[in-house]
Amino acid sequence: MVVVMELVVVMELVVVIVVLMKVLRVMVVVMVVWLIGMVVVMVVVWAMTTMLVMEMMVVMLVLEENVMLMMVLPAMVMKIAVMVVLEVMVVGMVMKVMVVLIVLVVM
Repeated sequence: MVVVMELVVVMELVVVIVVLMKVLRVMVVVMVVWLIGMVVVMVVVWAMTTMLVMEMMVVMLVLEENVMLMMVLPAMVMKIAVMVVLEVMVVGMVMKVMVVLIVLVVM
């Protein structure tokens, strides 16, 4: 009886360890993917912001005339809108990829 009890305890320990390993693996993968995703998003946002600022500065430098400004402003607004949409899409894609990876690892 004692031997059987010890065997059961050992089995339980093994199961617990295996489960822990799986959970840890999932957590590590999630963390890594999340970090990569955050870095990508940061870089994209930073690049787009920099581009926008550069364009704004160029526009301000080039355009003293109000007529030209009226021509360019709608284009700038459009560009900003497109950038925002793109950023949202990128973030969404990253989220989807993360979810898929997590599901794959858990399976």
